[in-house]
Amino acid sequence: MYYADDEIRRTDLELRCWYPELETEIYKKGMFRYEIRCVDYAGDFELLRKTFEQKIRKIASPVTLSQVRPVEYEEKLEQIPFENPVQGFRASVSTEPEVRAFVEAKYSDVELIDIVHHPGVDYTVDIFVGNKTDPETMKEMESFLKQVLGTDTIRVQKKERKEVSKEFENEKESVVLDPFIQFLDNNSLGYHRELAYSAEEADYWFSNAEAIYGNQISRSDLPYFRDGQKNFFMDCSVSEGLDIRNALFLYDTVYLGMPMEKYLDSFLSYQRMTRKELIELVDMGKVVIVLTGAEKRYDAALLNDAYQATSLGVVGRRGANILMASYFSDLEKRYAGHFPGIYDCAKEMYRFSRKNQDNNLLMTADLISFPLRAKARSFEYLNKDGLLSLTAFGANTMLQEMLTDSLKETGDFDLFLGACAGPLHLSMALNASYFPVSMLKEQGKNPGTDMCLAEIMEQMLSFYWYNKDQFAYLQESRNTKDLDQLKLFECEPSLSVLDVAKSADDWHTPDLFGKILESIARLPVKEQNEKIREYNHLLFELAKLPSGTSVIDMIMTGAGYLPLPDGASTAMNVLDILRKVLSDQEDMKELAEKKELKKKLKKIDRKETSSEMVEDIYLLDKIYRVARLKSNS
Repeated sequence: MYYADDEIRRTDLELRCWYPELETEIYKKGMFRYEIRCVDYAGDFELLRKTFEQKIRKIASPVTLSQVRPVEYEEKLEQIPFENPVQGFRASVSTEPEVRAFVEAKYSDVELIDIVHHPGVDYTVDIFVGNKTDPETMKEMESFLKQVLGTDTIRVQKKERKEVSKEFENEKESVVLDPFIQFLDNNSLGYHRELAYSAEEADYWFSNAEAIYGNQISRSDLPYFRDGQKNFFMDCSVSEGLDIRNALFLYDTVYLGMPMEKYLDSFLSYQRMTRKELIELVDMGKVVIVLTGAEKRYDAALLNDAYQATSLGVVGRRGANILMASYFSDLEKRYAGHFPGIYDCAKEMYRFSRKNQDNNLLMTADLISFPLRAKARSFEYLNKDGLLSLTAFGANTMLQEMLTDSLKETGDFDLFLGACAGPLHLSMALNASYFPVSMLKEQGKNPGTDMCLAEIMEQMLSFYWYNKDQFAYLQESRNTKDLDQLKLFECEPSLSVLDVAKSADDWHTPDLFGKILESIARLPVKEQNEKIREYNHLLFELAKLPSGTSVIDMIMTGAGYLPLPDGASTAMNVLDILRKVLSDQEDMKELAEKKELKKKLKKIDRKETSSEMVEDIYLLDKIYRVARLKSNS
């Protein structure tokens, strides 16, 4: 028999996400008869009912709305709380492809042969598994899947896998799916046994989803989250992106949104990079491959090679969703901590705006309750769909609600928000900078509008994340600041990406070079160009001067020209100085080179050079063959 209890409980949760001020009660009145009572609703109840029937309730779901408690009922059902939408994965999948993907991912060691549904009053599901499945696992599957699928009859049985004829396979491959069905298929999460990381991500999700939503596990606990460093999400799923050398030089980690298999060769050619070099970048920890589309559309051999190089080198779609779930849970927790009582305030605003039909106040209530609603809604999508599902519950929904009327003339703005939502939210979850393609290359119909909308979304999410003092300190968006820095230099395009990556590690360029770029980017454009010309002029003049630092100069300069004592102990003291200096030779060499550099700069400019300028020129001179400053045109 099919039990709709949990399906109705999820419908009630969705209703409360649409109407956060609602106090609801769920009643089971009989077999396939349910009623959700809306207690003391202040707005237009008929409009609420219409919205429920057209946008919230599944078409065949046996539930109605009412304003009064039913006289007769069998049971009052417990609600799913906003704070824990997982609830043991109850009623979290419904269609056959969703059920298949769920079973394969949850029980990755089990060979799934077939799933057969027997609809009707005595609803039964037969799960056929391989002959090697042990009885304990089969029993556990029956118990768990009963609550997931909402039936009291789950039969897990062993069955031989029949050989599929080549004719049938060819016929299957020749079927052309409707484009919309194909889109849904590509966005649905699946389990891919041939990809080694797939089982690990699935196991982590099913073992820890409740702990993630319950805030027992935060993003900093996730194996592929890198905190306390500069990260960049470079989305190449729809474009070649910028030259990866520049990203490698300015950031500690580049999260690479991988191009599909049919575009991979074009991407590698554009980047002047080989497959082997890409794998080595993954092995170095400089690049992490992130999949934003259906796994079957990528080069499986390359993904497995990257995983073999390092198990944290590939983040699949379920791994990305784990990050997103943790991000939304952390976001809601931090926001509620910064503004205690904020959700109670939002409820009062909802009640007043519904009663008085005040759309502006309603929009404000939507804004200040967004983190709670996004967390509650996210589980339904992240449990079974890819990043495209972010368009249904992300920050873009707030912008679409606020800006649609005022920006109707732009035409493509809805499309841009939808396309940008997944990558932008993922970049926030990765603690990484991200720029839409139109911002990077200043292409498209409205690159300025694209930049503005992306910044607004990022600022909105930052507002929820930081307290009011921290947010006030953020004078500009992280993305805008980093984009300005990327425009101020370029790496030598003929160099191997590995040479660039190694130079970045050797000279700590994400930190040291990044500080130089940040100080230049703060200046007005005219002053930026003047500063860059000054740097480049000094570097040019330095190249003309002969090097005058010998080994003994380095030793004595590093020792600070210490005076040597007289007497018989002089030789021993000299040896002691040499021993101390040579034990830290690299530091002494750098100190000597900087002192020598300061002399040369004084000779060129005929004035004393600041220590800050010496530090800057020292680094710029070291990296000159790899990266150079350029004017901001």
